[in-house]
Amino acid sequence: MYTKEEEKLLKETILAMDIVLKNCQIYNPSHSIVQGFLERFEIELNRLLDLKGEVSLGISPESLMLEGKYFERDTKVFQDIAKFFHTRAVSSVSFLKGISLSEIRIFFESIIDSRDEILKKGGLFKILASRQVTHIHLTELDYSSVIEREATEAIPDKDEEKFWNVFITNLSEGIPEEITDDSIKLFENALSDSVKTATGFNRYVYNDPEKLQQAARMLKRLSICAKEKLFEKDIENKKHMEEILDNLDPSLISSLIKEDSEFKYEHEKFMHILSNILNEQAMSNLIESIVVKENKFSDRILGILDKICLYDEKKPLIADILTLSLLDKGIFARETSLELIESIKKLALANLQNKFISKIHQNILSCVENGVEQFKTDLEKSTGDISAYALSISRKKIDLDFAEMIFELLKSEEDPRDFELITDRFFEEVPSIISHGGLYLLNEFLAMFTVDFIKKEGAFSTRRDVLASHLHEITVPDIVNSLVKNIAEEDVDAFQTASQIILLLGKKSVRLLLDAAFKEENLPIVIERVSGILSQMGEGVSDEIALWLEDKPDIFLSDIVRLLYRIDTDEALEYLKNIYMHKGDEIRKEIIQIILDSPKEKSAGILHIALKTSDVQLKNMVTEALLKLKDRVFMDMLIETLKIKNPFGSKNTQIIEAIDLLKEMGREESIPHLVELFYKKPVPFWISNDNLRVAIVYTLSEIGTDEAMDIIARGTKDKSKTVREVCQYIISEKKYKTNTNGA
Repeated sequence: MYTKEEEKLLKETILAMDIVLKNCQIYNPSHSIVQGFLERFEIELNRLLDLKGEVSLGISPESLMLEGKYFERDTKVFQDIAKFFHTRAVSSVSFLKGISLSEIRIFFESIIDSRDEILKKGGLFKILASRQVTHIHLTELDYSSVIEREATEAIPDKDEEKFWNVFITNLSEGIPEEITDDSIKLFENALSDSVKTATGFNRYVYNDPEKLQQAARMLKRLSICAKEKLFEKDIENKKHMEEILDNLDPSLISSLIKEDSEFKYEHEKFMHILSNILNEQAMSNLIESIVVKENKFSDRILGILDKICLYDEKKPLIADILTLSLLDKGIFARETSLELIESIKKLALANLQNKFISKIHQNILSCVENGVEQFKTDLEKSTGDISAYALSISRKKIDLDFAEMIFELLKSEEDPRDFELITDRFFEEVPSIISHGGLYLLNEFLAMFTVDFIKKEGAFSTRRDVLASHLHEITVPDIVNSLVKNIAEEDVDAFQTASQIILLLGKKSVRLLLDAAFKEENLPIVIERVSGILSQMGEGVSDEIALWLEDKPDIFLSDIVRLLYRIDTDEALEYLKNIYMHKGDEIRKEIIQIILDSPKEKSAGILHIALKTSDVQLKNMVTEALLKLKDRVFMDMLIETLKIKNPFGSKNTQIIEAIDLLKEMGREESIPHLVELFYKKPVPFWISNDNLRVAIVYTLSEIGTDEAMDIIARGTKDKSKTVREVCQYIISEKKYKTNTNGA
């Protein structure tokens, strides 16, 4: 069963698929434009697969099916996709978790072929299997039955064909330029059965250039008629006309636009009809024809944008087609490119709420960015300076200029409602601001949230909260990736701004932050800086790190334990202790080495646990770390060792080690216990205790207090010659140093 959220994701995925399929029919599948849409589809699909594991769609002639039921049956996009797959004899398709972009690319490259080409290669199943596509499964219909049925349907009736020849001729040539009642009646007859009319066009016009010219003239006049007379007279006729256009073959409309030069320039009257059917190929041809003819981005195209916004602002795909068409025609290599960008800026600023305009603006910037190399090539080939303007343009500059324009509006706005609107629009630009080095703008934005600014009255008096809420809305991997790149830079201001933004994003950014950090080349520096940010986030960070680590190999542990130690919160060190207790010796040694390199009192708890190890090397590392910390608990443990009842038996070596360690620590608290042990008689009496007592003497010497030196002085008269000589040597050395220093 699909939840509402999962169904929403599925719809977005299918819409992304539709965009890929339609663009594959316009451009070669290897075209960079198509590759961009493929990547978008892959992102949407994997979001869904992360939740479901597998997505299976049934294909019927009418629409797509989900779990045996029609899914969005009345939605035209879904119907179009179903028809596309059905005509290629696909009855179901399944996508599995783990699918790669290369597998998706192969799938679309294969499915876009004609049915006959697919059949020649043995069918889609065989094609995908031969190219090692393992995460896409499909079932196929019997090709022969599909081909036979559709071939039969496509055979035209001779009488019907004759009728259509006459009909098209009458429509295209029999209507005068001046619209009359007779011409309106002729159109009304054509509109009476819209499906039949569209079917006739599709069958009898498509491959005949002469008929295409006739049809183009007919549609030109029809658009004039519909605009000026017909739609005013009868609203039903408008509906019928839209039904005809809705049923026309997309390639037919494209051919009509290409075929008739006059028809191209009736676009303003035809735009309201064309925008209703969202025919990408037709729109592309229409825009290209204007660009080629006028050689610049004119007011005519801005007029088209205005009309599209009025009639249907829910179709941002037109924005892609418009800008990509301009790019393909090299419009940005001409001197009018600055004029174009200024026009788009003004249009976007005047329509801040219009997502469609924003989409066009972003596409224009993408075109400029993608066209930079082409500009250079044009300049090399040209004897003149045709690309001087283009070469002065960079996406970074344009993006930031636009953001600055919005920011200026933001700073001057007093009305709380307008402030909210402009703030929303500004934050739509944040990803590009960050990715193009515009953190200075965010610095200025953060500076707005000062005491003076908060004093403003209105719904947004707590301005910093507004900023935080917007940042939560835009928490996406791309933004965090960009922030991490700034964290890795030497620029202090950029780092501070990035830190503030991530802190405002809060714990929800931790996993995204780690994803981005581990992609950076200079990982040690990034880890150091990221740990400083995470240490300020408070409780819950370790839980986020643990969740991030769940599906990661142990190779990440080495850097994560370093990160946790640098975070230096009780929570982080507790998680580090947990890792130590449950992982192998290698990672344990890494943890102790990290502590040894930079001992902290908070790490003593881990060291106390680590002392129990049987690994000699690890134990030595732990001991060294505890000595550096001069840890009181460790000293108490050593002193306890001195209290062994019989220190001269098998425990002799262990006690000497403890005494040596106390010497390293130099703690006065151990003196009474050392003195007691120094005068303790060995049992049995014949076992030598010289080694142990000499070790005590050296430890007392290292402690160096008056009390300690007094014990050594008394040792110069000890019965043991070895002990006497050592004590005498230490006393004489001390006197020599005293005399030397005094002199």
